[in-house]
Amino acid sequence: MSKRVSIIGVGESGTGAALLAKGKGLEVWASDAGEIDPSFRRELESNGISFEEGGHSLEKILNSKVVVVSPGVPDSAFIISKVRQAGIPLMSEIEFASRFCKGRIFGITGTNGKTTTTLLTHHLLRTGGKSVTLAGNIGTSLARTLTQDPTEFYVVEVSSFQLDHVHRFKPEMGTLLNITPDHLDRYGGSFIRYSQAKMKMTMNMDEEDFLIINGEDEGVQDQMGEIPEGINLMRISSSIPVSHGAFIEEDLISFQPWGYSLDFSKSSLLGNHNKVNLSAAVIMALHAGVDQASIEKGIKSFKNAPHRLEKVVEVNGAQVINDSKATNVDSTYFALEGIEGKIIWIAGGIDKGNDYTSLYPFLEKIETLLLLGKDNEKFKKGFQGRIKSIQEFDNLDGVVETAVKKAGKGKTILFSPACASFDLFSNYEDRGDQFKKAIKKTAKAL
Repeated sequence: MSKRVSIIGVGESGTGAALLAKGKGLEVWASDAGEIDPSFRRELESNGISFEEGGHSLEKILNSKVVVVSPGVPDSAFIISKVRQAGIPLMSEIEFASRFCKGRIFGITGTNGKTTTTLLTHHLLRTGGKSVTLAGNIGTSLARTLTQDPTEFYVVEVSSFQLDHVHRFKPEMGTLLNITPDHLDRYGGSFIRYSQAKMKMTMNMDEEDFLIINGEDEGVQDQMGEIPEGINLMRISSSIPVSHGAFIEEDLISFQPWGYSLDFSKSSLLGNHNKVNLSAAVIMALHAGVDQASIEKGIKSFKNAPHRLEKVVEVNGAQVINDSKATNVDSTYFALEGIEGKIIWIAGGIDKGNDYTSLYPFLEKIETLLLLGKDNEKFKKGFQGRIKSIQEFDNLDGVVETAVKKAGKGKTILFSPACASFDLFSNYEDRGDQFKKAIKKTAKAL
């Protein structure tokens, strides 16, 4: 067998892995079943990396020492089954990259909130003067960052797909924010399999490592038995004071054993779920040695990524919030929970096997439900007779125009779909960008 490293799936992760492998002097073969994005193709060509697209050359791939699989490639793919049958080691990009990382890895996972937590952690470390790199599911692969100048810390957002094929991945500090049903189509409809994928982040951690957990999330609690003994646990709680972690009392958050407290209301974040996200980020910053003055400065200056409870504009006295990133029910739950006053709720899209009953506690807040999408029958069934006014639209202009007409002082227009976006939009970013453009145009015309 050759010393070739084959890369399956040539997106950001696959290209990053190819560049890293090439930089380490390894023979690289990159292969994609579809068409490779022109920007990634140019990178491969300029770095002298051999590749193919539109199919897989079995002979070359099966003559490899290692196969690195990108997170977008499911286990059900034909090429993955062939690699398994050949007994060739199969690993994820994040596993491959971590074997070359000399810095301190802070890994952050969870069904919801991991991007906000990752961005805030990186921001707090950078504000505190630390040498830090942002990587992972957030946009730039860990592998790619390792081809650049090294830093002391690597703050890495980790998805379940990235964890599917890890073996020795071992963050110094890990964070488990929550585990709720999502991406079940990837895991054969099994929430247990999805949960187990999330827990793989902890499987190599030991007494040298620290694990932050949301002590009140049922999904995390159900998986506590999967956490290896000896890990230093840091809990986030709003019901029981903790000796190691964070205790949330309304807007006051206390951190132990540091004896430090801060006021959540001084941040730009909204909602109780973001109290957990902020708590996790602050614990990681304190662990990294960031002083409290720098933490408070960083919290005040932090701006979250777009499409996550993003304040857009005020129209007819109502605040408008873009929460297009809410592609599942749990995300929308947090949005509805965190908003006070009457809500004009815009939702809908491609249902992912959603159970909407968890949103029923907020029915009194919802004045109107505006459904945007090609097929909203399941959504309508979940709320028909429970919300007085439900209207359907198959275009964004219509839903925005209606929302603005219903707006008023003290109300909120909330765009939190609870569904995937691919029926009318390219992705949640495209959906959110189009919504912001439409609502700003309408507001300007008033």
